[in-house]
Amino acid sequence: SKFQVTISKFQVTISKFQVTISKFQITISKFQVTISKFQVTISKFQVTISKFQVTISKFQIDISKFQIIISKFQVTISKFQITISKFQVTISKFQVTISKFQVII
Repeated sequence: SKFQVTISKFQVTISKFQVTISKFQITISKFQVTISKFQVTISKFQVTISKFQVTISKFQIDISKFQIIISKFQVTISKFQITISKFQVTISKFQVTISKFQVII
């Protein structure tokens, strides 16, 4: 009429847990960048020609402001795949201690 089991200690020790991922694949189907404003301000443009036979001794460009404003940045990922080739769990210790085991009929 009565079945009673009392487990006083239950211990599991996992000594090694290893996961090997053999393939990691991301396929991007759409990559869209919309540039709403592209502004380049050149403050100084100086070319010094030292000789007429197309010899440029000094060529200087000073860019004072360079501004890119990206208004929309969209990435659509169509496929996301992870392949796990090896999944290994090693249990080094498995211990069950039963302190009281009682069967009353």
